[in-house]
Amino acid sequence: MRPAPPETACTAIASLLATMAKLRSAEGCPWDRRQTPASLKSYIIEEAYEVLEAIDSDNPQHTCEELGDLLLQVVFQAQMFDEQGHFDFADIATGIDRKLKRRHPHIFSRPDSAEQTDWDSIKKNERRAKGQSESLDERIPRSLPALQRAGKLASLSRRENLPFSPSDTDLRSSLMADMTALCQQQSVAEADAALGELLYRLASFADLMQIDAEDALRRTVNQRIKKLSGTTAATSDALSEEGP
Repeated sequence: MRPAPPETACTAIASLLATMAKLRSAEGCPWDRRQTPASLKSYIIEEAYEVLEAIDSDNPQHTCEELGDLLLQVVFQAQMFDEQGHFDFADIATGIDRKLKRRHPHIFSRPDSAEQTDWDSIKKNERRAKGQSESLDERIPRSLPALQRAGKLASLSRRENLPFSPSDTDLRSSLMADMTALCQQQSVAEADAALGELLYRLASFADLMQIDAEDALRRTVNQRIKKLSGTTAATSDALSEEGP
């Protein structure tokens, strides 16, 4: 499929923004008017995960629909913050456009620059300009799922050669040792700590293999649910056929 001309995209976005403004107006929808940025936080997370599910389904039309639902959350938030006089959708689009160009100087301004070196240094400079701390707690969002946060910590540790960032060989042997340690624990507290160490080590190994551990686990769980649902349905059908 060929990309739509820019004017077509602009027209579609303008129409969407107008629709959202209408829904939030005095003549609009009571439910939409009651919402606040905080009240919609759970919808943002829900829609983001539904996009992941759609991508996994390998159904472009379904993915398109779910991306639209996620875009709605961006437009909704932009409208509410615009009403409060903070920023609007154009500010969001302009901000991310500038950030992309700033973080890709090897594409937009300095063709001879090194991609990874620039990316890391540019992000550090951005944090300093905003007065943000260089601490790991600031750089790795607490809002992320634990497994995904572990992967980011492992990746950052490996890139910056921080303490406790094992080599490939050390990591593989540590995984086996952690598994053995977990199986040998006698108390719940000891098992809890050992399991945490093993899970972090697995997330670190996944990062080393360039695997998204969170995504891998999510797909496996979905596959198991699908298999179990089929087994449960088959058992129910068999019981129904047997009769009372």
